[in-house]
Amino acid sequence: MFDPEEEVRTLLETEKQRRLKELPRLRPADQIDISEEHLQLIKNIYDKLKKKPTDTEIEVKDEVASTSFFLAVRKHPQMKAISTALARDPEGTVRLGRETFNEVFNRMESQ
Repeated sequence: MFDPEEEVRTLLETEKQRRLKELPRLRPADQIDISEEHLQLIKNIYDKLKKKPTDTEIEVKDEVASTSFFLAVRKHPQMKAISTALARDPEGTVRLGRETFNEVFNRMESQ
């Protein structure tokens, strides 16, 4: 029998595992503690900026100019609301310094 709740749990677990596989590619300095809601917000901003395929291209390019991305993030009203929240190590358990979302984005953009 089909259980929709179990299907959702399975999909969430699959997505979690996919994201965990991507983590080693991140530099520790760029890892942030973020809620699923904020992560989805950032992903939606990124997805809206993806290059649209031209008439001769079949698929969407999975790339966004970094300046366009950071500009869109800074202009988004919901991102403005969380820009002063701690984005990294709010519990002080890692040797990396504490930073707000705005500080993380500033540093990433400058690098």
